[in-house]
Amino acid sequence: MSDHLKRNPSLLIFLGLLALFTALVTLLSEACGPGLISTSFVKTLGKTLCLCLAALAMDLVWGYTGILSLGHMAFFGLGGYMIGMWLMYARTEGIVIDSLVGAPLPATPQEIRDAIAVQIFGVVGGSEFPPVWALAHSFWAQPALVVLVPGVLRGSSAGWPSAAG
Repeated sequence: MSDHLKRNPSLLIFLGLLALFTALVTLLSEACGPGLISTSFVKTLGKTLCLCLAALAMDLVWGYTGILSLGHMAFFGLGGYMIGMWLMYARTEGIVIDSLVGAPLPATPQEIRDAIAVQIFGVVGGSEFPPVWALAHSFWAQPALVVLVPGVLRGSSAGWPSAAG
C-alpha cells in the first residue's frame, strides 16, 4: 500500500462507495435490470458527475497553484469527443445491422462501414469517415487516445524529441 493510502484510508472507502454506487445504478437501470432507474436519470447523473469532475480538477489546479488554467478543460473536451464518436458509431452500427436483417444477401463489413458513414455524415453532405474517425469503431482505442494524445502533446511541449526530428 502506498504512503498516500496509508495516510488517507478514507480514499479507499470513498472509491469503494463510488464503485458500489456505480454498480447499483447500472444494475437498477432500464438498460440492464428491472428499470427502477430511468435512462434520463442515468444521463443526467452522468452529465452531473462529469461536470463535477471538471470543476474539481479546475479547483485543484487553481487552489494549489494559484493559476487559473483552462488548458486541462481541452483534454476533458477531447475525452468527451472521443467517447462521443464511439457512442455514435456503436449506436449507428446497431441501427444499420438491424435494418439489414431481412436483406437477401448479407452485407460485407465494408458495406456496413459505408452505410454507417452515410448515416452519420450524410446530414452534412459527406459519405466517408474523416481521418479523425479512423478508430471510432474501437471502444478501447478511445480511452487510450484520451491518455496518449495529451501525453504526446505534453511531451512535445516539454522538449522531448519528436518523431519527425
